[in-house]
Amino acid sequence: MQNKMKLFFSSFLFCLVSCPILAAEFRTSAFEEFFKAVGGKTALENLKTIERIGEIEFIDHGQVSPKGKGHYRTSLIYPDKVRVHIDVGSYIYDELKNEKIYLSYAGGGFRELTDNTQKKQLDETGLKANRELLYWQNEHTNLQVTKETPIWTKNTDCLSGLKESKLEYVCFDKTTHLLAAAGSLEEHREYQDWKKIDGVKFPMRLIHFKKDLVSYKIKLSSLTINKVISAKNFELASGLK
Repeated sequence: MQNKMKLFFSSFLFCLVSCPILAAEFRTSAFEEFFKAVGGKTALENLKTIERIGEIEFIDHGQVSPKGKGHYRTSLIYPDKVRVHIDVGSYIYDELKNEKIYLSYAGGGFRELTDNTQKKQLDETGLKANRELLYWQNEHTNLQVTKETPIWTKNTDCLSGLKESKLEYVCFDKTTHLLAAAGSLEEHREYQDWKKIDGVKFPMRLIHFKKDLVSYKIKLSSLTINKVISAKNFELASGLK
């Protein structure tokens, strides 16, 4: 009995000293392995443009709109020009940022965005889209290796952290080290079907959840990086295809 107690306290003391170090090492290595898997941290930092085209499907949960399948397109010139266009039936979502101009499509025309939350979202999209993990560690505090995590983190290695007092998770595939899922208990996104584009890997399928229900799915048919994007993509015209 005495030997068992000694063993217990030895293990306990070892973990007090070593577990925080091991956790810190894993936090660092998880991001390093991810950046290595996608093609390098520098490649993400040096992205100049990205354009994604595909299909979006809004799942019917009884809402009036949007629901069903339609066209999806995002065009970015990092960090100051952003265009997000969704066209599903009669539903059109079209927002753009062109330098210091923020506009949103509504009822047959564009209007100036005055909502600071929406403007901040466009700013963050212009800076972080498709490379959010460059900023994740600096934006979160109390980073921890998680053991008890939401069901959507199954079969992954996960970290948790606080962002503006909200607990968020980032989870990596155990085999590929690519991003598998990220988000919170209220809302998260899963990343699938990673494909190498000009030396850098990107997910071609995204599934967005609110609580445990799928909100929408995006399946990309085309993704290009560091190509010239036409100025027309940032002009005031609805129905962009």
